[in-house]
Amino acid sequence: MIPNSSNLGEVVDLELAAGEERKRLGQFFTGSRVSRLLAALAEAQDARRIVDPMAGTGDMLAACLDVGAAPELLAAVDVDARPLAHARKRFRSETTTLTSIASSAFVSEVWQQAGHEWDLVITNPPYVRYQRTSSTVGNVPAADAIRTGLIDCLRRSTSLGKRDREVFLTAATSYSGLSDLAVPCWILCMSLVGLGGRVALVVPNTWLSRQYAGPVRQLLWRFFDIEFVVEDVDASWFRDAQVRTTLIVSRRVPDKQLRPNDSRCWNIRLKSTAGDGRSLVGNLITDCGEKLPEIEFARRVREHHLLSGEGLLVDATSTNTLLSPPHTRARSRGDVPQLPALLSEVPIQGGVTLRDMGWMVGQGLRSGANDFFYVRRSGARFSSALLPGQALVLPQDALHPAVFRQSELHGKAVVSVADAVVYVVTLARYVHPADASRDDPRRIMTGDLLRLVDSATAKTYVRAGSARPLPALSAVMPNARDKGPCGRPTFWYHLPPFTDRHRPALFVARVNGHDVRPFVNLGRELVVDANFSTLWPFRPDAAPAEAVFALLASSWAAAWLETACTVMGGGALKVEAADLKRMSFPKVATAASGELADIGAALMDDYSTHLMRCLEIAGALGYSDYENTLRAVVDERRSTRCRGRKW
Repeated sequence: MIPNSSNLGEVVDLELAAGEERKRLGQFFTGSRVSRLLAALAEAQDARRIVDPMAGTGDMLAACLDVGAAPELLAAVDVDARPLAHARKRFRSETTTLTSIASSAFVSEVWQQAGHEWDLVITNPPYVRYQRTSSTVGNVPAADAIRTGLIDCLRRSTSLGKRDREVFLTAATSYSGLSDLAVPCWILCMSLVGLGGRVALVVPNTWLSRQYAGPVRQLLWRFFDIEFVVEDVDASWFRDAQVRTTLIVSRRVPDKQLRPNDSRCWNIRLKSTAGDGRSLVGNLITDCGEKLPEIEFARRVREHHLLSGEGLLVDATSTNTLLSPPHTRARSRGDVPQLPALLSEVPIQGGVTLRDMGWMVGQGLRSGANDFFYVRRSGARFSSALLPGQALVLPQDALHPAVFRQSELHGKAVVSVADAVVYVVTLARYVHPADASRDDPRRIMTGDLLRLVDSATAKTYVRAGSARPLPALSAVMPNARDKGPCGRPTFWYHLPPFTDRHRPALFVARVNGHDVRPFVNLGRELVVDANFSTLWPFRPDAAPAEAVFALLASSWAAAWLETACTVMGGGALKVEAADLKRMSFPKVATAASGELADIGAALMDDYSTHLMRCLEIAGALGYSDYENTLRAVVDERRSTRCRGRKW
């Protein structure tokens, strides 16, 4: 008989967190469809000890029971007592007793009480940006407290041997402070799994690409065999979030260290058409009798009975194509994974990265205090957000033309100093009267420039519940040095010298409402803000800028980015520098750089010919027969994420 989930059903009328508090807690509850598929693939029915360290309302644990689990111990931990109270209600009528602990999972006493070694750790970790964990709010610990707690949990763990513990501790101490909350959650969850047990997680599709997730990849490489990677092709699992997500199921094994990983995992891509209202695979498994579709789906895939049907693509993939050992990653420069599945179906061999073509990718200028460091030109005068309604007279040698937002580009492919309406305040030649010394050759600020700096000095911002003056902001303070590039002291208002990444040859917006377009920085004279990813040549024999422009404007690049990049909550596509670094073009791109340069030059002159030029680019790269296919898929994905919005 099909298990009855009604008494474990999702509770919809909950007095739960909302708005900013919900974002702070990272609460996007999983729901039964995603949870059941993950539980089935993780073989929850065989696990004796099951825990969800970030349990929410208990969706994951309910799904484990749905697929036949009858554990000796079922445990839920959550930092917010409200959803946990509802989780307890869901399990009241069940024969399995739920052990629930209302606490941060990064408190070692939690695991002293609940136990360290689990057969299945299954969860949907909260994805909270690092900015939201900069300080303690309510019962949610700050980022530094999370790291300290994680280290304490690892040191007290009884599931880790001495040597293994040292590797986990290295990961816990070395992950970037810019990481979102998911990274320490990953590390904790992996540390709780006993040998032969599994960790099963819901993760965003960027789980492999983020540079700050390096410690997670290393732990996966050494201590786990990845069994399943299930991709949400259409971003249909979490409609509100509009983020494509992935299910990862991995089994704990003895430390492999740096030995080649020849294990195989199933790379499964599910479209929305694979599922029905009840199951993500309901339209694929229609002959399962009284079993849940998820159980039969997992059985068939595990037994290598390849499935077919609309909405499903299954591939046996070497783990090596997903993860590389640490020493290999360090040498790989571009850190290029396999082609996105969409492009792997085009029979053209990829493998050429932008770096291979002599180009570097980075991020534009991060001033740390845009209100001060950017001013807007109106005729011969300037305006500042710090002095609203005032027309300022500022010296030209204290300003540098810049590109701050896409709206300033007005659809142009090539932008120059003549187009600049925003300027960066660059004060390398100036010093505030209070900071001047007798032998300092820098000019002393006067007039409107002095008023602007004084207003910035007096400006305060509320950060993480406390007021901080603008000069004390974390991204501004490092400007002050005892000995700067000029050999003299620099102060908070002195930006570091601009580098290639600040004055690139080409740039691409990081947040894209519709299509992703490359732009040309004519003469490399404009400073480009961190709202953009930036590109510049670093070798004398680098491909011409026009050729790289053509590649970035191609349907190939559009398909890659629509497939590999993150869809934001409003449907915009976020294109990070890391995404561009990993992008791989057909190998003929290098040999065809001259032809591509001609196409790119024509496209720069008239971007309205984009679709026609895309056909020419396809011809140069050898995938003309697939241009219409790629374009159709790009249009479909773009339409799905934009959902009819007019950008």
